[in-house]
Amino acid sequence: MRIVIDTNVFVSMVIRPGHLSDAIIDKIDRGAIVLYSAETLSELIEVLGRRKFARYTTKEDIAAFVGWFADAGELVTVTREVQASADPKDDKFLSLAVSGRADAIISGDKKHLLSLGSFESVPIFSPADFIAKMGN
Repeated sequence: MRIVIDTNVFVSMVIRPGHLSDAIIDKIDRGAIVLYSAETLSELIEVLGRRKFARYTTKEDIAAFVGWFADAGELVTVTREVQASADPKDDKFLSLAVSGRADAIISGDKKHLLSLGSFESVPIFSPADFIAKMGN
């Protein structure tokens, strides 16, 4: 299974580890391939490095998480730029999904991504729905 994970889900995984985070990590550890682009990886590093998250984690933990993610994932060169989200900052995840032939997108963005339901036959799930439907 090839999946795209929105930055907001990764942030939740780092600052609020628990059942859903563990289930997603387990899915990845059992062979799901997380797709990422230079743009989505850059955003992840920038967001996790924000001062407001410093109380939840350390720079070392962030580096370890990003390293694990990069090792477990597949770097995709975006070959098709998509403009379909009401928030243009979310288009990078749709572009990545299309370019990387993703099977699913996982996002916590109810207003912009989850409201689409799917994009070009790629379903968009909340973390809870992803685990409920694809978890095992």
